Amino acid sequence: MKKFSYAPYFEFFSVLANELRLSIILALKRKKMSVKQLSSFLSEEQSLVSHALQELKQCKLVEFKKEGKNNIYSLSKSARRILIDTKLFELLEKHFCKTCGKKCARLALKKARSTAR
Repeated sequence: MKKFSYAPYFEFFSVLANELRLSIILALKRKKMSVKQLSSFLSEEQSLVSHALQELKQCKLVEFKKEGKNNIYSLSKSARRILIDTKLFELLEKHFCKTCGKKCARLALKKARSTAR
């Protein structure tokens, strides 16, 4: 009998558990951006954004295309399928709203701030 491994699930959710990486994924869900654009949009240092993007690339959640001197990042097709088509974010949001009100309020406030930019 083949032993079931939780390792891929652990790795996937570990990537999403980092606030900066999750913020990058949410930003790229809206539109393609360069490191400089992401850094400005998220109010984070370029080196931190660049490092987080490398980790997301290793997990094949983001991909990039070269445009001149810049790399333009976007969600990979598999990330779109996993995160958007399956409505994973919507399910997680519903869960947080039902089970942890303070966290949900913080998420809603953060979401409102990011949309105002």
